[in-house]
Amino acid sequence: MCDENGRLSPAPALWGFGPTVGLTLVLILALLSLQVVAAAGLFLLHYARLIPNRPGEGLMMAAAAVVSAPAIVFLSFGLARLRKGATIREYFNLEAVSAGRMLAWIGAGFALMAGTDFFGYVLHRPVVPDVMIEAYRTAGWLPLLWLGVILFAPVGEEVVFRGFMFKGVEASRFGPAGAILLSALAWSLLHLEYDAFDVATIFMCGLLLGLARHRSRSLYVPVAMHVVWNLVATLELAWKVNAPSLTM
Repeated sequence: MCDENGRLSPAPALWGFGPTVGLTLVLILALLSLQVVAAAGLFLLHYARLIPNRPGEGLMMAAAAVVSAPAIVFLSFGLARLRKGATIREYFNLEAVSAGRMLAWIGAGFALMAGTDFFGYVLHRPVVPDVMIEAYRTAGWLPLLWLGVILFAPVGEEVVFRGFMFKGVEASRFGPAGAILLSALAWSLLHLEYDAFDVATIFMCGLLLGLARHRSRSLYVPVAMHVVWNLVATLELAWKVNAPSLTM
């Protein structure tokens, strides 16, 4: 990159590998803590009789995503800004991509989703995990669950894993391959409420998201893929829960 006089501009300062991993752990702990605070807030509202029914698992999940995601994005951006010469756009690769390229990566995501669904079908596994069915049935207010699962959770997670973490690891001696692998591993370990098969599936999805982030040089691509994945998964979930009543 050149400045206005045609001279090469210094590369933005990045957190090194060790600080990146350490600060990513801080971000994950902050994310989990905020989710606990959101759940506790719902119970306080219930005991104050501002919420008539006791908050269910789905309502807590939705509130946790809506509360924690904006805060964790703000914190991630703040940690990046502590490095001199780094801009938010450069650190998180907030670069526009062509519609064709975006659709190609979303198509690749669909192919992976279809493949994992088919493999699960062959193994006689349910397409929708039981934990998500229970969350949907206890959502309380479904629009909040849809908003949290489809928009807030993907944006917050991608900013942390394919944004902050990816950039620091990619610039280290581990390079892009290390960034793809480590970000996928860390992201999959955030979903230990699922069983081993589903966690392995999430890990594979993380590898594709990391590859998309590296090849496209834009965080917008894995964010869009993640949003579309969660949209399709939520539609599958809604169909699974409502199908019995639709056939009566």
